[in-house]
Amino acid sequence: MPLSLSRYKKMSVRQKIIVFFLFLALLSLIITGLVAFLTISGMGQNAKDSSNALGVSAGKESSLSIQEEAEKNLRRIALDQANIIQLNFDDTARETDLLAAQAISLQNNPPFLPITPSFTINTPPNDPFSGTVVIIVPGSTATPQSDEYRTLAGMDDLLKAMYVADGDLTGAYIATDSGIMRIYPWSDQNPLNYDPRDRD
Repeated sequence: MPLSLSRYKKMSVRQKIIVFFLFLALLSLIITGLVAFLTISGMGQNAKDSSNALGVSAGKESSLSIQEEAEKNLRRIALDQANIIQLNFDDTARETDLLAAQAISLQNNPPFLPITPSFTINTPPNDPFSGTVVIIVPGSTATPQSDEYRTLAGMDDLLKAMYVADGDLTGAYIATDSGIMRIYPWSDQNPLNYDPRDRD
């Protein structure tokens, strides 16, 4: 027998069985590892896809929730504002009705001297809140001696009372078709040539 072949002895049956089982164990470990790797990779991808889908869904739900909340708040604010405006209109309507009732009363009864004095725009009072300013618009035929002028003076007390009662007013005025205008409180800041009869 040559020397090179004598080094390698034939394997016994026992050794062959051991090698065979080692090969089977190694092969099963490789297959198990490969299956585990593929399964974990698939689960990781599924988890990633699921997480992305949940993130997108949560983002959409969050956006919708914020939008719905914002719309609800805007509706509530608009309704509150509408109610406030309606209250202001109601107050103005009541004050106008009160002025109209006082004017009718003054027309049906002889004029009286008001407690609140009136001043012209050129003769200011010591305190602007002590009286009204009376203006006869340019082109008017009304005079301080006319019955209408004296009767309208009876409205001065009511103008003052309305101004004091309503903190939102910057002034209260009444005007006639003939061009007489009375404003409480007295002010010289009225526009020149202003005609309350002109609605343009």
